[in-house]
Amino acid sequence: MEHLARVMDALKIDLTGIKQGVMLHDRLVATREAKKWTIEKLAERSGLAIPVVADLERGVGLVADLLVVLRILAPVYGRRSSPLAKGASDKDSRFTPKHVVDAIEVAFGKVTFDPCAHARSPMQAAHQIRHSVGGDGLATPWEGHIVFVNPPYSQASKWLKKVNVEWQAGRVGILLCLSNAKTDSADFHDALQRGASVFLFKGRLKYLKPDGTSEPSPQASMMIALGTTQAQRDAFAQLVDGAWLELRG
Repeated sequence: MEHLARVMDALKIDLTGIKQGVMLHDRLVATREAKKWTIEKLAERSGLAIPVVADLERGVGLVADLLVVLRILAPVYGRRSSPLAKGASDKDSRFTPKHVVDAIEVAFGKVTFDPCAHARSPMQAAHQIRHSVGGDGLATPWEGHIVFVNPPYSQASKWLKKVNVEWQAGRVGILLCLSNAKTDSADFHDALQRGASVFLFKGRLKYLKPDGTSEPSPQASMMIALGTTQAQRDAFAQLVDGAWLELRG
């Protein structure tokens, strides 16, 4: 079932008729609970063993069993593929360069949560939200020791606003946001007021594309960091070309 979620992510296929959630198995649980059904009741209606249904809700199991459960939970479920699956350009699907991912993990530690994840990105956090399988990082609360987000640049302002909200909520230890360097935005200045440090990358970062190639960003990039130490920031600067913006009162 995990492999199916990855295939759906790669092909940009979503399912209609079932509840939203972080991952496909989360959506099964949410749909069952919305019906006020127990696992036992779903097993009875589907003709599957209770352990089989329980496994599906944990993200493991057979695709054949998943299809049986889907037909019971959502008789009118369907497949929705984005226009990108038909050949349109997806300029927002640009993934963090591997050398930046490596530097983040060396300097700050292994990322525990990514609310804007993708199966093909070098950044593979322990916990992820993927839009292509029904997740919505903008609508879901964030929490974790180290949270990293590289949002679609076309929605950078929305995500930076979300960064400020989630940092203020106090559920995150370290929050790192890779974004285009629009330092004139109100949300950027709000982040500074919350104690953010800002790393300005030297030159244009080469972001990875879904086909495995890379291309330079059309804009300068920055990384906003909240909750980091001076030692961690120094370690990152030793590994990546650029410099931390020094703010003076």
